[in-house]
Amino acid sequence: FEGIARLPFAEAKERSVGLGAEVLMTGASGFLGLSMLDCMLTNKMGVGELGVETIHVLIRIPSEVPRTKIQEAGVDKLVRAASSFEITLDPSALNELVNIVPADAFQPRFGVSDFMWDNLSSRVKTVLNFACETDYSKRYADIREMWATNLVNLC
Repeated sequence: FEGIARLPFAEAKERSVGLGAEVLMTGASGFLGLSMLDCMLTNKMGVGELGVETIHVLIRIPSEVPRTKIQEAGVDKLVRAASSFEITLDPSALNELVNIVPADAFQPRFGVSDFMWDNLSSRVKTVLNFACETDYSKRYADIREMWATNLVNLC
């Protein structure tokens, strides 16, 4: 991934404005989201300098996964997805920085409880949105309410 250093986020550590202690990320299991996580975990972005302490990752987790296993299941999903793009993510580094939030970007309020929604919207100051619809036959008007509107309302 020599080219990743040329992507705009590789310059973030030189900026004086921080992202905030808590960041929300959507689309973390796709190529762009995983690439960003890799940069943040390996400190290519200067995460400490940006003031990031926690990245809340919204990710689909099967409903049968017990509540006590959600973090483990989410980290495993990210590690497996990353390996398909030849990205190596360290599970222990993920567990230090990432909080897995079971969610669905295409459900109202990401499908999270009112408590979680209020909690995230009051604590998160930066949203890194890498979620997208991959069914290109859909019109924007068809997905706007369940996708883009969630982000606007959260902020």
